[in-house]
Amino acid sequence: KKLLVFDLGGGTFDVTIVDVTDTEINVLATDGADELGGKDWDDAIIRHVASKFEEKHDLDPLSDPAAYNALRQKCVSAKLSLTRRPKVRVFYDFEGKVLREEVTRELFESLTVGLMRRIESMMLDVLDDADIEPTEIDRVILAGGATRMPMVRALIDRIFGEPPTADVNPDECVALGAALEAAICSAELAGETSSVPLRTHDVTSHSLGMVVFRREQLHNSRIIMKNSRIPADFTRENYVTSHDSQTTMDLWLVQGENKNPLECNVLGHFEFYGITPRPAGETVLSVTFRYNANGIVEVEAMDVETGQILPHRLSTSNQTLKDLAQNRSFAEVLLLIDCSGSMYGPSMTAAKTAAMGFVERTLDQGHSIGVIAFPGGLMTEPTKNKEQIFTAINSLRAVGSTPLAEGIEMANSLFTKNGANRVLIVLADGHPDLPDRAMVASQALRTDGGRLITVGVGSHVQPDYLSALASTPSDYHHCKANIELEETFINLATELHSMEN
Repeated sequence: KKLLVFDLGGGTFDVTIVDVTDTEINVLATDGADELGGKDWDDAIIRHVASKFEEKHDLDPLSDPAAYNALRQKCVSAKLSLTRRPKVRVFYDFEGKVLREEVTRELFESLTVGLMRRIESMMLDVLDDADIEPTEIDRVILAGGATRMPMVRALIDRIFGEPPTADVNPDECVALGAALEAAICSAELAGETSSVPLRTHDVTSHSLGMVVFRREQLHNSRIIMKNSRIPADFTRENYVTSHDSQTTMDLWLVQGENKNPLECNVLGHFEFYGITPRPAGETVLSVTFRYNANGIVEVEAMDVETGQILPHRLSTSNQTLKDLAQNRSFAEVLLLIDCSGSMYGPSMTAAKTAAMGFVERTLDQGHSIGVIAFPGGLMTEPTKNKEQIFTAINSLRAVGSTPLAEGIEMANSLFTKNGANRVLIVLADGHPDLPDRAMVASQALRTDGGRLITVGVGSHVQPDYLSALASTPSDYHHCKANIELEETFINLATELHSMEN
């Protein structure tokens, strides 16, 4: 038989069409709303009675939590009574004022006609998804206490030409189904033959996809479509990088049918990294979504040219999808400042001045900034507290050698922990200790998704080396004199302002 399960509980609504044989239950289509249930019918009576009370006594009972709670109890009781009786009286008192309001079943149904239209629309959509006419449904099974309302049963009768089945208790059917499922699962765990000869095959209740950027707008690129049989495994291979030397990909996992991802539910924000740097559009990525029988979603991305499965992690960026849609991209910026002996005096003063000017302009854009000295170590982790950052910059002192490698490694460990768009700006005036180790550290940072900008100042720098450390040749800047340093950092702040994800 083909059954329609109509489940209207206290807070949610689900409608599902299943094909049932002696040994199998196959879900054909399902839909619902996670914010539509019996409470909405309660609220309709509450609003009506509260408006009548305010109209009569010029007092709003909804403004007082205790009064609202008392009114809710009265109205819920009235709703239950209307299941059995054509009308009911609500007696309510608040601050010495009394209201006696008659609520008829006809009035109740008129107050909630919009809710019933939503339910009817979803029910017809599910029939359409399953490609089934109402006349092909053999039985309608009700679940959930809210299905006892006469208006619900009248809707079923009108659409399907007969009332719902009366031999299944809507308050017990979910528990009975759970007991059957428990019997099946316990037999499987014990390696025994199940006493319940049933197999169930479910489908996805919503589409699953990822957010992509096309024609200067965000789109929901659906990968697993709604009502796909579970377990599901789908791959799309037409995703490409959007900018030069891109090594990471942000993947926003969304659930919903709307083409606009802002109208969908965000299930997770992941960062895939380790993409081979290439010109924009030349890296093709394959993305696979897997949805298992337990409702767990797995996501995998692969660089098509190399066949490499990209590592990934949960993003801890504070950026929201709305930020992304409005081109608001925030970054964590670390300033790695050379504090070797050669920076003593005017050079250190110029470095501090340039760094503070950069901070003034960058914090206004919503980015966070940290400071690392080499040598000296971490002065402050990335923060938006300007006073804290300025204190860290003012405490910089030219004290010794040039352990650049240690500074880059420290920055990378901080970035890995904190996530977000990661920008490391290195200011140096000479030759680092252990240059090979520093180069390895810079490569690790870039592979891990960070961007490395180098600023060399003075006549003793090694421009070829600092350029090789940087993410791209354009990420290396050379200041012949201290006076150029402040202008360079102003330009970097401007560049971050226009940065896109």
